[in-house]
Amino acid sequence: MIPALASLQAFGPAAIFLGSGLEGQTVAIAGGVMARMGLINWGLALAAACAGSAVMDQLLFFLGRYGRSTRFVTKMAAKPAFARAAGFIEAHPIGFVMSFRFIFGLRAAGPVAAGLSAMGMGLFTGLNLAAAAVWAGLFSGGGFIFGATLQRWLEHPTLKGEIIAGSVGLAFALGMAALALWRPRPLPAVAATP
Repeated sequence: MIPALASLQAFGPAAIFLGSGLEGQTVAIAGGVMARMGLINWGLALAAACAGSAVMDQLLFFLGRYGRSTRFVTKMAAKPAFARAAGFIEAHPIGFVMSFRFIFGLRAAGPVAAGLSAMGMGLFTGLNLAAAAVWAGLFSGGGFIFGATLQRWLEHPTLKGEIIAGSVGLAFALGMAALALWRPRPLPAVAATP
């Protein structure tokens, strides 16, 4: 076996666990792709993504609950995403915990805000585990499904060049779109002094 593949099989679940907690969707998808390609066990990839997400969010909840005066929590509480999270928790606590993983900008702010709220630890923990399982199933499952297509493309020698060209073209188009959307703000005019 190729040494890189042996390392991937040995350390893949740990990498998925850490990556799902720190980065999120991309790593869970990659875990599904690796499982589809037979590099790691599908159940292990799914469990690692679920556990990584649940553990990180539980730690952030604890940080919000018991580390209210820490620099991290005070910085987090000053962000606009935090105010949105706090509003969602008050209005729909169960729906919020089940969905914050899927809402851009609330991945870290959500569990910290839940920790600062009146939500009980038992309720958060149960919902956190359920939401992590749904999240891991969707993203790892998507990677598993996409992995079949990727595997077919990579096994077809004439498509390799097309895949590479398409990927480069897509990256270029996304970069150009990002540049078009990013517009530097003009500096405010300075009033001339007489």
